[in-house]
Amino acid sequence: KVTGVAKGQSFIADSIAKVRSVILQKYGIDISQDYLTHIDFAQSYGIDGPSAGVTMTVLLCSLIEGKPIRQDVAVTGEINLGVGNAIQVTAVGGVHEKIKAAEAWGFRKVIIPKKNFEHSIDVKDYRIEVVPAETLDDYLKECFAEPPTLSVPIKHSRKP
Repeated sequence: KVTGVAKGQSFIADSIAKVRSVILQKYGIDISQDYLTHIDFAQSYGIDGPSAGVTMTVLLCSLIEGKPIRQDVAVTGEINLGVGNAIQVTAVGGVHEKIKAAEAWGFRKVIIPKKNFEHSIDVKDYRIEVVPAETLDDYLKECFAEPPTLSVPIKHSRKP
């Protein structure tokens, strides 16, 4: 079962449903049936939207694959099932503010949807490295620390 808590909870149910579908497509794991996962968005301001979808997905991929996430990377983007096996990450709002917040918090890199990068981002405006990404796999390549140091990944098998 996957649950979530957020201030202004209207976005969390949709984001969690998309994340469940993505994990099922990528790994054959139905996290709504096989695992208890709780995500708490502790924030003091009311922001509503789908931009945490890729964050939740990267976190779950890390747990499933047993690969640690780099602690100097911030991410944003809406997760969506793509055509075939490509899981897409689509544009979100407020990207300039999110990049500035990542800078203020000391992150070295922020990964944003490629569509946002193409239409509204000038990397010269930031002191942080801004990386465009189009698919979940693009995000995972940037987020997973190398070499993997977690000793035991979550055991899983594809269901027919």
